[in-house]
Amino acid sequence: MPTADERLASLETKVDAMNDLRPLILDVRAELHQQLTGLRSEMYQQLTGLRSEMHQQLTGLRNEMHQQLADVRGEVRGLRSEMNERFAAADIRFTSIDTRFGGLESKMDRQFLWLMGMMMTVVTAVIGALIAISYR
Repeated sequence: MPTADERLASLETKVDAMNDLRPLILDVRAELHQQLTGLRSEMYQQLTGLRSEMHQQLTGLRNEMHQQLADVRGEVRGLRSEMNERFAAADIRFTSIDTRFGGLESKMDRQFLWLMGMMMTVVTAVIGALIAISYR
């Protein structure tokens, strides 16, 4: 079993070795801090670039969508005006058809009156003939 002096000497050498490691650890820590700071600033620059690029792309898409929406609205207005013109043309056609039916109705009324007049004349003639036969 080692003596107390030997143990103390062993501990002193270990502490001295640790004291030698302390500046190395501090150097590694400082270097790591610098590298992390550099990485952080590089990442920030890249993210800033990506953010501005995305903003430009989104602005472009938004402008394109507004343009397409304006085009669609224009086409809908054109379609609406074309439909109104066609409905107006259909109204004119229906008005002319109504006029024709009105003329046909008046013609049929006249023909019906003539037909009824002829029938009444024939009935009157037949009744007159029957009366004439009965008095003979």
